[in-house]
Amino acid sequence: MSPQVSAKTFFMDKDEDPPSGYYNNDGQRNEIIKSNESKRNFSRKHKKIADYLNSDKEPLASDTKWTSKKVLQIGVIKQYRTEEYAKYACKVIDAFDMESEGVKVRVIFLPNLVAYNRLELLAEHKCV
Repeated sequence: MSPQVSAKTFFMDKDEDPPSGYYNNDGQRNEIIKSNESKRNFSRKHKKIADYLNSDKEPLASDTKWTSKKVLQIGVIKQYRTEEYAKYACKVIDAFDMESEGVKVRVIFLPNLVAYNRLELLAEHKCV
């Protein structure tokens, strides 16, 4: 055995996946969130729309992602005019030269999702 072998390599079985989290200095376990699939974009326009809504230009949206080609999910921290915001998101989709007709916009409340692992739908609007 070479001196370059790490303890992790030495003590873990080859077939075993590495742990999904880590411990901080206070001994609290934190999970590593794998967001590759949840941040998947379906086209360049889908990505541009999600990037715009996630940017500092949009203060209400905290986490925006496409769950399918026709479903845009917007996570918010404040429960403020969510139905109007869902309608506004349809206008944003149109502004990026993407057909918004038939796109469903869902506005969800992120604090409940994070704290209680419960999805609270604040507004849902189908673009026309």
